[in-house]
Amino acid sequence: MRRVLSGLFFLALMWPAAIFNRIAGISAQQRIRDVSLSVGQNQGTFLMLADIHFDPFADDLDPRVFAQLSSRPAQDWQGIFQSSGEKSVAHDGEDANYPLLISALNAAKSSGRQYDYVLVMGDYLTHKFPQKYALYRPDGKGYENFVVKTAVFVSRMIQQAFPTLPIYGALGNNDSTTEDYGAPGDALLGALAKEWKIISTDREASKDFLAGGYYALPHPTVPNAELIVLDSTFVSIRYDTPSITKGDRGANELNWLEGKLKQAEEKRKTAILIMHIPPGIDVFESAKSGACGEPALFWKRPYLDSFLSIINSHESALRDSYAGHIHTDDFRVFADTGGSPFLQMHIAPSISRDHHNSPGFEIGVYDKSNGALVDYELIALKNTPDLLGGVAEPVWGAAYDFRQESGAQAYGPETLKTFSELIRSNDNLRQRYMNFYRARMSSGMPINMANWRLYSCAETEMTPDNYEQCACPAHERNP
Repeated sequence: MRRVLSGLFFLALMWPAAIFNRIAGISAQQRIRDVSLSVGQNQGTFLMLADIHFDPFADDLDPRVFAQLSSRPAQDWQGIFQSSGEKSVAHDGEDANYPLLISALNAAKSSGRQYDYVLVMGDYLTHKFPQKYALYRPDGKGYENFVVKTAVFVSRMIQQAFPTLPIYGALGNNDSTTEDYGAPGDALLGALAKEWKIISTDREASKDFLAGGYYALPHPTVPNAELIVLDSTFVSIRYDTPSITKGDRGANELNWLEGKLKQAEEKRKTAILIMHIPPGIDVFESAKSGACGEPALFWKRPYLDSFLSIINSHESALRDSYAGHIHTDDFRVFADTGGSPFLQMHIAPSISRDHHNSPGFEIGVYDKSNGALVDYELIALKNTPDLLGGVAEPVWGAAYDFRQESGAQAYGPETLKTFSELIRSNDNLRQRYMNFYRARMSSGMPINMANWRLYSCAETEMTPDNYEQCACPAHERNP
């Protein structure tokens, strides 16, 4: 069992002056600064992408272009988009159009880093796909095929950008041939099982993926480590499409996860979890009912309780975890029954601008001996075309590096828990945290002095009772 290091007491004294010490009061033009990601001996880098939400209907798609996309295979789509004439990236509040997708991938490719692998934390497809498609085909004919081709196209653009790297993708709640928070559908699973190279070349991973959208594979560089990829749509509180033939898909998936972790322990391996929707509290929904309203969950409570029990029972096998979904850079910390943190979940920002956020992706630094994330750098869109007269050519740059910005020696559950506790006890640090959230993460997240606890407590408290005790002191709770 891991315990909080005694050295964190010194860190707690130093952090209020160190974390985000250049964030407060910065202007929009000063948000991006030059940073230098340090990669040490026996460390490597990998790329994190999340919530691309590619919109093939963006920019008031010409019906003639839609007809071309509908009638031709995914391999022809890039040429169709290139000849469509659209050059500007998606506007604030919109999902990723073709220029934004390609610009982000080019920025990641030209970062100067030698990635060992790529993680994609789900939501390849745009929001409201059925409604957008219906504007062009009210009868819905060809819808499923169009969805599948869109997902294949996005996957190919990523693989084309990094042709020699293994790419590990998780399915998101928008990655479905039916509707948002629906099952992905056999047609999509079948197409991606062939399209994703890591799955197509592994019989067991292919079988698992076709059954439920999840799979496990050996880590590409770390000995005795596995990447376990989940489809967290099936455990989402918004998933209401039961399958009579496949039973309780959420329970099936969690049983599968527990089996994989047991195998890892027996073989003395470690596991890294990858998913789209994180467990715990949905801060955005919780904030709608006020600072001390009823907490909203991302997962249905039985699945959340089961997951927490599983990871606590197999703490020794777990190394790291990753998610997306909330469109902002954030984290979650899981603690054991004694309150000691043992696992962190890193949440990557989105390429989509749907949440009024600056598009971003991240470069992670990991320890090649055990796979642990030790640092990361956020790369974001430096110029904002909406504010600068519709600049057609986007410019990407480093926004911050975790270790440089925080003053911490390494990323990890103990460090992150201490960081969250400091925010709750130090007025100066709390204000800087809020400024950071607004400036670097998302202007669409209305964090303020009245609700800051909702954001901070979601990082460490996974269940409604614990979250409410942290976020809403007794004297502030609604009767």
